Amino acid sequence: MKKIIWSLSFLLLIPVVLFSKPVSHSYFKVGPSISSEGFSLVGEVDFSLDFWVAHINSELSLNMSATNNTLVITPNSSKIFKYVDFNWKNFRVEYGATNAHSQLFPTLWDVGDLPIGWTITLSAFNDENSLAFMLDRNTYTVRYLGPLLIDMFWYGNSSFYTLGTSNGDMFLNTGNIGNTYFIGIGGNWNGFSSSLVGFSGDANVFSNVERQIPSRYVGMFRYRSKDFYGSFEMTENEFFLHSSKSFKVFKGNAKIDFSIVYLNSTMPYFETSGDVGFVKPSKNGGIFFIQATWGNDIKLSTGMEWRF
Repeated sequence: MKKIIWSLSFLLLIPVVLFSKPVSHSYFKVGPSISSEGFSLVGEVDFSLDFWVAHINSELSLNMSATNNTLVITPNSSKIFKYVDFNWKNFRVEYGATNAHSQLFPTLWDVGDLPIGWTITLSAFNDENSLAFMLDRNTYTVRYLGPLLIDMFWYGNSSFYTLGTSNGDMFLNTGNIGNTYFIGIGGNWNGFSSSLVGFSGDANVFSNVERQIPSRYVGMFRYRSKDFYGSFEMTENEFFLHSSKSFKVFKGNAKIDFSIVYLNSTMPYFETSGDVGFVKPSKNGGIFFIQATWGNDIKLSTGMEWRF
């Protein structure tokens, strides 16, 4: 039944796409990659399509390696729909969303590896007020923005309620994680956001963090500018740091991502991971890139991209 629905939806989509005079972009990337698993040649094709109110991204990736004098070709990922966005202003449907819960204030849900999935938003607004209802990756949100900010957020057996000024300069929040309740206060200052939260008992406070220690007191700090993003979360037992910096060098674009996880357990746990990337456009439409990723594994990649 699900296949029939997808097939009918795809057939109905074809005339809409053709009638809307779509604009497409695609690029092909190929280059060698070295990691602890050995040497391989990686090829990737990305395709995007814009038409009417829609934006669609697709991805196909192949890994080619030689083992025991045998050429092995393995699909790394094949995503016909990597990201889909239909935006009708008052109604929006996304697949592949990765954004945080709110740009105005940090929440306990925004820490760690955020899930990827469906987001559906229904909103009504005028020049001074807006009201939105969201189903976002198995979470539920009701948000009012006017003279005051009112945000009500539910996920799993947890809830997060926020009341603040319309620009988020000052806010109070409360809620629960299971049978444990919390209260917090925070604010925004020129791109810097912070929130301090206290719990009635010990709890695993971050729903999207796999490894953590039950805690009672949490501080969340976030800074965002044009070319830098940083977040720092700490409890009495642990801290999490993530930063991202973009800059120009050697007539190209570079970006550094860096993360730290520390747990003050019986056996202290410390982990660092990150990513360094460099992209240099060329006059003939090709793009040269270098990328290094480290964490549980170290991986080096280099090659060329061609846009079509």
